[in-house]
Amino acid sequence: MKIFTVLCIVLLSIFTGCGEVEVEMVEEIDQQPVENIEYASTVGEMMGDSNYVFGEIASALPTQNGGVAVLDLYSCKISFFDSNGLFLRAIGGKGEGPGEFLLPLDFAILDDGRVAVTDLVKRRIEILSEDGELLNSIETGNAILPFSMVAVADSSFMIYYYSTRSDGEDFDMGFNLDIWDTTGFKEEIWSWRSAYTGLDFVFSPGYISCCSGNGKIFFSLMDNSDFSIDFVDTMDGSSGCIVGEAIEEVEVDSSDVGYIEPKVYVNYSTGGAVVDLESESISFRPQVGSLGFDYQNRLWVRKGTTNQEEWLLYNQDGEIACEGRITGIPENGRLNYVINEHGAIAWAPFTEEYPRVFLLSVD
Repeated sequence: MKIFTVLCIVLLSIFTGCGEVEVEMVEEIDQQPVENIEYASTVGEMMGDSNYVFGEIASALPTQNGGVAVLDLYSCKISFFDSNGLFLRAIGGKGEGPGEFLLPLDFAILDDGRVAVTDLVKRRIEILSEDGELLNSIETGNAILPFSMVAVADSSFMIYYYSTRSDGEDFDMGFNLDIWDTTGFKEEIWSWRSAYTGLDFVFSPGYISCCSGNGKIFFSLMDNSDFSIDFVDTMDGSSGCIVGEAIEEVEVDSSDVGYIEPKVYVNYSTGGAVVDLESESISFRPQVGSLGFDYQNRLWVRKGTTNQEEWLLYNQDGEIACEGRITGIPENGRLNYVINEHGAIAWAPFTEEYPRVFLLSVD
């Protein structure tokens, strides 16, 4: 631009003599590119074919070829659909037999197609084949309440969960982010635990957003004073952090004593005002609401509020590549998102209509 402007001045000087020439300089403004993800279709019906009617969606995952797998808390089944939303098959079911569940809360699809499912009542992680055959049953040793569960690499998967533990007279409560495989526990990535002291017990360090990608585990704590995403390399154990400007000014209230449902605080403060989620509508989320890696190995980071679908995209060097927008979803309010190498989906955990999953276009 500078060379072009100088060239214009020289040419004007040639044609108008050596007199003074007024040149209006227009400042060029760089605009951040935007990556759009749009609503494509819906999986789920209010009434009709039982294969398309969900009681309550516990979890869902984009699958190969643009499809989706949905875990229904009521039927205890994982149903698989293609990219057009057509039913393919289902595994699991309610019961105590092999390959059945009592209270399945989350699942992960491993690279070879096997499925790992966490059952809260059984206190087990069940490993199933693609056809639903029970391959292994892993005792967790305590009640694992999973908030996030996702495949990492090969036969490994990540679990972020809440659990209680007792050792004689001692009783503690807390959160863990672990790596497991199809044989059992492998390693701890992060944890927060505290001995239970009765009614004055200060509960939870805050919500964690986490995902896996490029051989790393990424996670962000709600009580980070600044926007930051920690990561751990699962191959060599090295760690690092992506740091940026705060997305939302959300400061955790130290008087927090519990939560009303997974992933949100009862009390926290923003702009100097205390927000009580027991009596007020949810209008803010943590600094990082969701994390996910797309098929281009870009890290999607959701900004903190529920009423704005705005994201930041980071490249493999931890630099901002562009902004992201998700538009057209036919439901307002809180939405859960999963973005992985197979696609992107969303669903409302507390819908006013009927449970369904929204398939999103990443093209």
